[in-house]
Amino acid sequence: MLFKRIGKVIAALLVVVAVLFVCFKAMGYIEQMKMSSIVNSEEAREVYEKDLKYIDKAAFTPNGVIQSYEISSFEKNPMGGIIVYLFVNDHKEYTVSVFLHKNDSDGKLVSGGGGWSPQLEQLIKEKNQ
Repeated sequence: MLFKRIGKVIAALLVVVAVLFVCFKAMGYIEQMKMSSIVNSEEAREVYEKDLKYIDKAAFTPNGVIQSYEISSFEKNPMGGIIVYLFVNDHKEYTVSVFLHKNDSDGKLVSGGGGWSPQLEQLIKEKNQ
């Protein structure tokens, strides 16, 4: 009798843990899909292009080093927002990171900084000499 009761309690606990695990995974998936829609939005693309034009004033022109970019990956920023990693000119060594977040005053996406690879910086310096 005691073993039956203990068995039922353990089974109930396992069911609760399994349900919590599934809910946790589902919430992570939903958050990932939401971030993906933000990262791939037109508003975000404007932010990327503005940052790339900051790095290379002639970006996306015949005289510019930066001609194209592609989203490599993204992740949640622990300080808020999303960190987006870009490949420039289909070259995996030419990378740019952009910290996306919403502006508190108007709710628009803005860049909170970022950085770029030394290889890309060197290429731009060589082109501008």
